[in-house]
Amino acid sequence: MNMTSIVKKLISKVLKKSNSGFKIGLKQSDVEHYYKVLLNRLPESQEIINSYLKSVKSPLELVELLVHSDEFHGLSAPKDLQDQHSISPLPDHLAYSPLVLGVYDLLIEGVVHRRVAESKNPLNKFGRKVFSQSDEDGITLEICRRMGLQGGFYCEFGVGNGLECNTLVLASLQWKGFWVGGEKLAFSSQDISKRMFSYIQDWVTSKNVYTLYQEGLRNLGIYQVDVLSFDLDGNDLWFVEILLQHKVKPKLFIVEYNARFIPPIKWSIAPDDKHVWDFTDYSGASLQSFVDLFKNYGYTLVCCNGHSGSNAFFVLNEQLQYFQDVPENINDIYMTPNYKIFHAYAHPVSVKTAMRIFGTL
Repeated sequence: MNMTSIVKKLISKVLKKSNSGFKIGLKQSDVEHYYKVLLNRLPESQEIINSYLKSVKSPLELVELLVHSDEFHGLSAPKDLQDQHSISPLPDHLAYSPLVLGVYDLLIEGVVHRRVAESKNPLNKFGRKVFSQSDEDGITLEICRRMGLQGGFYCEFGVGNGLECNTLVLASLQWKGFWVGGEKLAFSSQDISKRMFSYIQDWVTSKNVYTLYQEGLRNLGIYQVDVLSFDLDGNDLWFVEILLQHKVKPKLFIVEYNARFIPPIKWSIAPDDKHVWDFTDYSGASLQSFVDLFKNYGYTLVCCNGHSGSNAFFVLNEQLQYFQDVPENINDIYMTPNYKIFHAYAHPVSVKTAMRIFGTL
């Protein structure tokens, strides 16, 4: 069997089953199209692709690696967690194979397209990735557009190194704001005017979460932000409640929810200022728990992002006039978990890109 036949057979079989168990619903006639797209994405020649296929005993062996989710989890899980949970990573010659990763991304693309198409929430069709982990950026911009926010102030708790987060896209549109997190940023913020942007590096606890928020406001010289995003992989429900109790009231509040727990399940981790996420499902809180909390403070759920089912978007009730097309039933907004992220989306974000956004380059 020649290389072309092998790859076509591989794509045909893999597209029938995703790592999350979803049926993508693609016809056999799509295989030819995906094969051409895949080859166009590959930087290597067909000769090198052939060498990858020869590195396994048979095409079916490569198929088996592709359709078992544990192997894909092994691509990103730290080694100590691989050992702890018996996760088997892909062999090196396959883990970095553009063929394997190319097929994987095509598979995810099909899953995401289906999830968005089947969603009853029209906001999910605006999902786009700029700097967010998946499609949160597009949803954020559409919500802001509807509310007439062409500029404003943002705050984000939990931004990693600053190159992949929910509010960098707002900074690129000349919004002003501040971030709070425990990690060091990939770029220096010392040369940025605090009236434009500040980064407060600290471990967030129940005792300092509001104090850190106040510090960010003082740096900007304001009393409230328009958009607040919160993602600390743990005490999110409890910390958000503290902010709400102190009358923190952005027009848009974005939180990460634990999608394992479908509505109407109410669940959250126990309050623990020392909590560190261990890459298991012991993290955050259920969507229903967030809905109940925000309801007490005049907020309504308008969207859960379609790609990953990990971020929930809440707006103040006085803004609901702009979201009359959004379903009222939580079950029509809730999105199931799909934590498979594209291995390659555009080019990697450069530190220089962030520096240009903040005017230091």
